Amino acid sequence: MPCVNVYAVTRRYGGPEEGGWWWNCYEPVAYANNLTDKQAEDIKDRFKDIYQEHAEGDIYSSKGGVEIHVAIEDKPEQSATREKPRYE
Repeated sequence: MPCVNVYAVTRRYGGPEEGGWWWNCYEPVAYANNLTDKQAEDIKDRFKDIYQEHAEGDIYSSKGGVEIHVAIEDKPEQSATREKPRYE
């Protein structure tokens, strides 16, 4: 059954390789699970309305910011960042 996840997305510094690299970090904010497909679509729209006010700035600018990402996924916190990616 579908799950609706809300993430706060920020940019993080990865390291100095190749002149410096950055990556997007997905931090869980909220979720609703065990939904029907119709419920998931409705809750996704509702979560967008509720949480979009927490978005600020531009995560790709030097000042930074926070984007809000709402997704229908298979399980709670499915796309959450669990560890810093490695530079390859």
